[in-house]
Amino acid sequence: MDLLAPTLPAMHVEVKFGRGVDADTQGRLLLAWERLAREQLGVPVELYKAGMADDLKRRRDMTPDERKRL
Repeated sequence: MDLLAPTLPAMHVEVKFGRGVDADTQGRLLLAWERLAREQLGVPVELYKAGMADDLKRRRDMTPDERKRL
């Protein structure tokens, strides 16, 4: 169990945005999609922005054994 990982509610959706979608637009979209799900579809879901992947190429390219030695 990862004690640092956030606990998300059971009814959630994680959204991953492409690099071309600016932060302001991301926020507006998340709110709009959550409102759509709740008000028009009756789904009490919470939307979250997916966590960013590790962008350090050296660490991404490591084998599981190499990562354990960190």
